[in-house]
Amino acid sequence: MLEYIRTLHDWEPGILTETQTAQIRRIPKTRWPQFTDPVVLDREDKALVRLVVENGRASFEELSRLVGISEQTVKRRLDKMRQSGLLTFRAVFDPALIGLPVAALLWIRARPSRVSTVAEALAGQPFLRYAAIIMGDYQIVADFRLPSKEALRELMLEAEWLEHVDRLESSLILETLKQSRVLASDLG
Repeated sequence: MLEYIRTLHDWEPGILTETQTAQIRRIPKTRWPQFTDPVVLDREDKALVRLVVENGRASFEELSRLVGISEQTVKRRLDKMRQSGLLTFRAVFDPALIGLPVAALLWIRARPSRVSTVAEALAGQPFLRYAAIIMGDYQIVADFRLPSKEALRELMLEAEWLEHVDRLESSLILETLKQSRVLASDLG
């Protein structure tokens, strides 16, 4: 990956009102910390992280009962982990639930002088979830979520940016097995 065109943090598929979008924009983006030393978690912290990974909506009361510490201690420990950047929360959802059931990856080959033009055009596409300029046989990889196969057909055959493309390959994603990584997958 040489350069991001769009990441999931920037995706706006056009389903929210301007007011809703403005409210979400007030939420600060996650800034991943750079830890210089290994982070050491005790048994209770590891248990809390494991439980929150399994169910991010668990109450302090439930976590308290399962870990065997007070609700105030649960809140204090989770707040400390969030403030340090060790623990973050985000919503991951299936785009089909919001009317975008068609998923496709596009590999785009363009002359070096045209890559920026194609990238700018792609960045304006509301159904583009993720795209990056890459190295190899193709210069751009793009992940689209669309309302229909007809919309995918139009994108691949009628989009104006196609005039700057030398080759386009696509893959229809039939099933998504995992949409997000869990950083706390192995807490020991």
